[in-house]
Amino acid sequence: MALLTGCAADTSEEEVETSVETNDAVIGGAVTREAPEVGMASFSWGSYCTATLVSPRVAITAAHCVRYATRDASGSFGSLRIDKEPTGTARYPIDRYRSFARSGLGAVDVALLRLKTPVPADVARPAPLATAKPANGTALTIYGYGCNDDWEHQTGGGTKREIGYRFGTTIRNTLCPGDSGGPVRVDASGAVLLINSGWVSDWTGKRDVFGDVPAFLAQIRAQERAWEAAEPADGLLAEYWDTKELTGEPKVTRVDPAIDFDWGSGSPDSIIERDSFAARWSGKLTAPTSETYTLEVRGDDGFRLYVDGAIVIDEWRDHSPTTRSARVAFTAGQPRAIKLEYYESTGGATARLSWSSPSQAKQVVPRSRFTR
Repeated sequence: MALLTGCAADTSEEEVETSVETNDAVIGGAVTREAPEVGMASFSWGSYCTATLVSPRVAITAAHCVRYATRDASGSFGSLRIDKEPTGTARYPIDRYRSFARSGLGAVDVALLRLKTPVPADVARPAPLATAKPANGTALTIYGYGCNDDWEHQTGGGTKREIGYRFGTTIRNTLCPGDSGGPVRVDASGAVLLINSGWVSDWTGKRDVFGDVPAFLAQIRAQERAWEAAEPADGLLAEYWDTKELTGEPKVTRVDPAIDFDWGSGSPDSIIERDSFAARWSGKLTAPTSETYTLEVRGDDGFRLYVDGAIVIDEWRDHSPTTRSARVAFTAGQPRAIKLEYYESTGGATARLSWSSPSQAKQVVPRSRFTR
């Protein structure tokens, strides 16, 4: 392992070169096939990090690994690769994530990934989380899927390695791109204590820094409980940002029963400012009858409506409350993908999606017609 500055490009589908000469004085890591719960998270935006299973459907990694999170065509943010001897490799799609830091390396660099399906116990058993920092001198092991050579000659990415050290000692030049998000585990218990983050400069040069798991333990457990709670099958996935741009990590993710909001001078959530925010609602819409429906959006400010990926209403500009509509043919019982994007600039904030047809009076599209 060498120096870390961030996630690495995803080369997981390529053959990994393992016969290169390495500088063990700098790297010190050994290839390991142990700890199957430590996997490689490949993301849809083309990078990868290391992540550790901490419950059958949740893995822990570094917050900077999900900074540019985007969904792929299947709706996933990527997948977690679990390497299990001798059965081989399995991949589990990532359908949610929660970052505990918007930016920055070090103690705050912690995030969770939720998997679409649980990892079976015979493939990998979750690692425990450390509840407190151990005494100085406690034996620890660092895991990562990064390169095994120096910064100028990066090779071997995608192969899991481990290296030991003692808690309380400064560690330098150990991490490498791709090791981001990997666990630092207490040898005696296997508990995840720290998360590989990056390096910072100090008066002696560059030192490696790590996310602090015990500091976020309460938030981690709360998020796990929220994800475990039964989610209704109807309604829309709602994502809210605290900027007008629909990029990066949403500030709030939840299920909204319908799109029928008049926030006035307020906002969708107490942690979102009342001006300059954005939202995206996505899911599937099923009509009860086979006919052409008029889909109507009323918004203040901008909005865009998509049906099956095609834009049917585009009013992406600042304006007072404005109504726009589009005629869309539906077949009874056949769902169509729907997405409404919205932003608020200043002043009042309104978003509403209604529909009507020859046999249906105009109404806000009800929750019962949405699925995710």
